[in-house]
Amino acid sequence: MLLVRGLSLLAVGLAAAPTGCALVPPTPLPRTTAGGHAAATARGKHVRQIASWRGGAVESSEGGPPLMNVQLGLVRVAGYGIIAGSLCLKTPQIARVWHAKSLVGLAPASIYADVFLFATSVIYHVLKKNPIRAYGESVVVLFQTLVMVGLLWRFGAEEEVAVSDGGGDEEALVTKSTKKVKPAGGGPVGRTAIVAGSVAASVLCVLYLPERLWGLLVIVSTPTILAVQLPQIWKNWRQKHTGELAVLTVLLAFVGSSIRIATTIADLGGDPWLLFNYVLGATSNATILAQIYLYRALTATVGRDVEAKAHKAAHAA
Repeated sequence: MLLVRGLSLLAVGLAAAPTGCALVPPTPLPRTTAGGHAAATARGKHVRQIASWRGGAVESSEGGPPLMNVQLGLVRVAGYGIIAGSLCLKTPQIARVWHAKSLVGLAPASIYADVFLFATSVIYHVLKKNPIRAYGESVVVLFQTLVMVGLLWRFGAEEEVAVSDGGGDEEALVTKSTKKVKPAGGGPVGRTAIVAGSVAASVLCVLYLPERLWGLLVIVSTPTILAVQLPQIWKNWRQKHTGELAVLTVLLAFVGSSIRIATTIADLGGDPWLLFNYVLGATSNATILAQIYLYRALTATVGRDVEAKAHKAAHAA
């Protein structure tokens, strides 16, 4: 009797339903047990989250939406691409300095600050146990920057002094206004002390820095980025040329910072301090690119002058 009554009610419901409507299966009741509720909640979070920021670890979802998984995969590939591109970041700059035997137009303060900036970045990511794809370029660029420091100590810095001879000859003005400046670090003993102290400080940070202070490594990077870029921007503006500054190096730095904004959001859950630093880095490098374009005429004059002096010194030797 119950079966017959149930079939009758189903027939009445089908007759009353509007044409074109389909029966929708009822939503199953949620499990009320504590274990079942926890499992359902975990599954929901697993599907919704592509990545979350938890001490630098990435929680990926293989069962998530296919499109979002593809996007995450592309972002990770871009991270490795940045590492590959960083191999050429400062190489053009190093080659230009080595060929010209001169660092004219380059701010020594920016070079030293670069060492501190990339060293703190590497230490921070190592402490957070982030994947190498998130910071590998910092390791590469740190090594390249140390090479730049070695070139600075080898050839010394050159400073522009605004002295006019009154003749209106732009090339003569540039030639007369260049002078050698003794780089920081003193002699071999002082430079060895700087290197040893820097290595010791880095090792101590990795081994003994409390976890609650790890964020300071990123916080101090913000003024360091300004310390790296502002002296170079100011020097370019003051002398109205960019000297031996390599445009490819600045362009790669700008592109790398821009891509890192996307990878930090997708791969590291959007660490706000890292994001702020990458935005600041992209903006400052864009400013230097604009200066390279605006001052390109006088920069070419300075390049010819430096090359002529290098040939003259070679012949004299």
